[in-house]
Amino acid sequence: MKVKIYFAMLWYCLLTLVTVKDKRNHPFQLTGADFGQASVTLNHSAASRRDLFLLKTHKTGSSTLQNILARYAWENKLFVGLPAGSILFRSYHRGKPFSIQELQSVSRSFNMMFHHMVFNRNEVSLALPQDAIFVTILRDPATLFRSAFKYFRDVSSPFRRAKDVGLDGFLRAPNAYFKGPEDGGYWWLAKNGMFYDLGFDNMNESTEYVKRSIRLIDETFQLVIITEYFDIGILLLKEIMHWTVKDVVYVTMNARKHGASGRSREAPQLSQKIYNWNKADTALYQYFNASFWNRVKEFGEEKLKSELKELQFWKRYYRESCFEDDMIPNERVNDEIFRMFSPNELSIMQYQLRNSAKNNRTCIGMILPEHQWWRMMSYRQRIVSNSDWRLLDGMLWDII
Repeated sequence: MKVKIYFAMLWYCLLTLVTVKDKRNHPFQLTGADFGQASVTLNHSAASRRDLFLLKTHKTGSSTLQNILARYAWENKLFVGLPAGSILFRSYHRGKPFSIQELQSVSRSFNMMFHHMVFNRNEVSLALPQDAIFVTILRDPATLFRSAFKYFRDVSSPFRRAKDVGLDGFLRAPNAYFKGPEDGGYWWLAKNGMFYDLGFDNMNESTEYVKRSIRLIDETFQLVIITEYFDIGILLLKEIMHWTVKDVVYVTMNARKHGASGRSREAPQLSQKIYNWNKADTALYQYFNASFWNRVKEFGEEKLKSELKELQFWKRYYRESCFEDDMIPNERVNDEIFRMFSPNELSIMQYQLRNSAKNNRTCIGMILPEHQWWRMMSYRQRIVSNSDWRLLDGMLWDII
């Protein structure tokens, strides 16, 4: 991969010495020639908003939301605040708040940020325009905690200690496994992980502190999407940003095998234990689940029905045009470019490109993993000025 990128950069330098007319289709544009159907393009209103911050949370569907934003940013030549060195900010490994010093240096200001971090409002505000929209996504703690325990069992120190006793054993005596702050990597995921990622003390579950924290979150974030109603949430996002329905079309990313329909049916008592152990996350979810439906009411029932129908149409269109009928586990994905990362050798279910779509950038972009977007955006933002984007776009797509 590094060799390919080196030659792509060398080729770019040579091409700047001559006049070149680039006849490639613009990234993320479907044409009739692609699928033998009527031409489809992604048109945007002149009033579309471009500046957005997503606080990416764990096991909430945020990878799918991130992919939507990455495609929009790429198509519209937006600058994204990227972590320096890898897809995670250095501070996040240690559970420390984000610092603007951790961003890759580029020649202009950023439009978007959408990677994992422990939220630091002051530092994020320094990196983005003042009118940037702030968005995050929350999930019912009962299902989130089950998923996190399995996914992070070798990564989060408290979960690793409880591998032999399982989730039920952990919840019977959580303090035997959870040792508190700075207890190894990703320690906070084992207690009020969403609350902590939003920048608050996950150890303080006093009613007054949690209420005050939720008020601050409500004042900061213009939209909090609820995982269980993801399609409705992205339509609310579309509305705030003045985008089109096609701008938020997606296929599911980073879904664990049997993660939804195959989930075991634990006793309700287990869910209650999760709520009791994660009081701050539970209060957070309950508050924003209620406010979410207030936003839906403002959106309008008839408009929602119409746009959900349109969204389902485009999801089905791209799924049938771009991808094979059956998803496959990530370990069976032959092309490492598309292979999703998963710890603990867990199977992550992925779509495979149809042969007819293997050169289509829209289809590729929908299943391109986070680390590949990070790599492509890193090179594009470092190497060229705005006037050169179109030329480099084609080369970056060629090397994948």
